[in-house]
Amino acid sequence: MRKTSDESFILKGISSYLNKRVWEIPENVNFYVQELRSQKKENLPKSIGEASIGKQPTDGSVDYRYNRRKVKGAKYHLVFEDYKNGKIKSNGIVNLKDGTSLFWYLWEGERPNISAMALGKGYIAALYDNELYDVKTHHSTFRSFGISSNKVRENLTIIAKPPVLNKNFGVYPDTARNALKIMGSKRAGEPLPWAEWGEEFSNNLPNEIIEALKKSINSTSGTIEDSKWRQKLSERFSRRWNQKIFKISDDGKDNISKTQTLNLFKPSDDDPNSSTKTKKNTALNVPKAKNTNSGSFDSGKNKANPSNAPRGIPDYRWVREEDVEEGTAAAWLKPSAQEPNGTVLLNSNFQVFEEVVKYWQDKYPDHFEEKVQSTIQDVYGQAMVARIAHSESLTRDKNWGRKRVDEELRSTSSLTMAILGLITEDHIIANKLGALLSKRQVI
Repeated sequence: MRKTSDESFILKGISSYLNKRVWEIPENVNFYVQELRSQKKENLPKSIGEASIGKQPTDGSVDYRYNRRKVKGAKYHLVFEDYKNGKIKSNGIVNLKDGTSLFWYLWEGERPNISAMALGKGYIAALYDNELYDVKTHHSTFRSFGISSNKVRENLTIIAKPPVLNKNFGVYPDTARNALKIMGSKRAGEPLPWAEWGEEFSNNLPNEIIEALKKSINSTSGTIEDSKWRQKLSERFSRRWNQKIFKISDDGKDNISKTQTLNLFKPSDDDPNSSTKTKKNTALNVPKAKNTNSGSFDSGKNKANPSNAPRGIPDYRWVREEDVEEGTAAAWLKPSAQEPNGTVLLNSNFQVFEEVVKYWQDKYPDHFEEKVQSTIQDVYGQAMVARIAHSESLTRDKNWGRKRVDEELRSTSSLTMAILGLITEDHIIANKLGALLSKRQVI
């Protein structure tokens, strides 16, 4: 049982563990846990009889009775049909190509205060034989599933149910039943493929989750308004920042449907370190564009050939610290159905950013505060987009490859390091503010 100063958690530890591990309790089963009322030695019952006294003492003496708590399972506390101030607004299933089903549940309203005895907010976990494994609540895991908003993350639960074993893929628990492992493939014995599952889920985000993400994004927009700067960036990096599409052709070797499809999510065949080079890619259906004759891979009877096309320059968005890891400057949200260009999330509460903003605001009259802040955010946003776009050139380098670039160069730690230094950004900020606001006030 976990050591903690919270006595209520310690006393409810067994119930809490079972409610977080067991998915569902059958209707014809009553499952109870007997819990002590105190962890102090002098207040513990000396016998089962003393703990089983039916009535509370009326003479002021110690109440040695145990509490009898019913275990209801994780699904009960997730759905919580009896709760009046909130509910599951929508839910559904996303079926993956390896046979795994992702069951998602999106909550609306106030969350019940059940963290002492069950999982109280959103999480991602794997379901096997009515038990939950690999329960995850971290920002980075949700980002890999296309979820960047803290509010949506707290209200969204995703339960992955992989096949026990099909022709090519299945899972099994390790000896200690602490984790699930892959079986029946070249990756036998490896941990669950959360990165691949997240990528495919973000490729096929349900509309209800997309709408929830749109509503939650109320911070500074990530569009780059400086058209000259954006054009310059595009000219430098657009050839490196590309995507694969499939164009209809009589001599095509692949089959597609006639809806436009962009393959934004899998490493290209040029990626030297890709472990999926020989596998068929998953495609994303998007609204049909004008003058574009392309389609979704392996999803129809139309012949087509693959072709590379320029991908949009990444976006950036300023967010609160709750949307990224605490103490980090930025995070990279990979391309998804919701944000197809990929987005750099910049932490407006990061200490260095706050110091830079204050430094420059102090040099201008108070009524310029908002303009100074927005200018600084533009400079850092554009700089981080440039770094992400430039790093794309290393995805085809034999010493790097896309996986290593994503995991190392685009990690939150690397992006935090990338914003330090100040010299280049300070020079740009000084020139922009000087042009916009004229002279600084005398300090």
